Amino acid sequence: MKNYLPLLLATVAASAFAEDTSVTTNTLGILRVDSTLAKTIVAVPWGALNETGTDAPVKVADYVKTENLSVGDYLHVYDASTGIYKNWTLTNNGWAPVDTATEGDVTQETLAADSYGLTCGSALWLERQNPTVGPFYLVGQVPLASGTHPFTTGKADEPVWNLVANSSTSPISVGDITGGGDADEIYLVNDDDAPAKFYKKNNVWGSDQYVEVRTGRYALRFVAATAENSAIPAGTGFWYVSKSATAPEIP
Repeated sequence: MKNYLPLLLATVAASAFAEDTSVTTNTLGILRVDSTLAKTIVAVPWGALNETGTDAPVKVADYVKTENLSVGDYLHVYDASTGIYKNWTLTNNGWAPVDTATEGDVTQETLAADSYGLTCGSALWLERQNPTVGPFYLVGQVPLASGTHPFTTGKADEPVWNLVANSSTSPISVGDITGGGDADEIYLVNDDDAPAKFYKKNNVWGSDQYVEVRTGRYALRFVAATAENSAIPAGTGFWYVSKSATAPEIP
């Protein structure tokens, strides 16, 4: 199943009088994501394409293009306020909603993919059956202003899990994420292995790692996050576990 992507979209609106002609230009963003993970957290760095050129939520059906995806692949959006996933599966006719999601006493129906909007800065799961076939593509309107990241804060005894995007077009490091509170956690997804976990200690992101203290001897130390050990590629995202009333600031 292939969608051929335009490189530029310009919308022109003209009145009956030439001197009153107004022009609105939409800058189309196309981001190639080279992840070969079967389960990938996908970033939403774009907004919806529209005639006014203003930023708006982009619809699931318009956002994740089906190039190199397979019928039976899944998309999942996590709603931190309810703890419920909204789910879609890829069919020969595009993304189709999967049943009603239920968590505890809360029931929430998954809307059609062409009705549900994804806010710039949010993220979603993509489950692929054939992840090594090739890259997938994210399409939308380049935002007029810096993207914000929808976020629900938590408490030490009531942590809240958030799916968050790297909404830039370049890799970032966990160490680049400021704000938040000590003891907050970040999880980077890996195939088949446990997610890489980072936590905040004395306002520094890092992880517990075994380091050599002298030849043949190792000790568990807190190691600060670096670009090498905590890279979040463009087009992907991560889990952020909030344990304080302060939201993080994502580059």
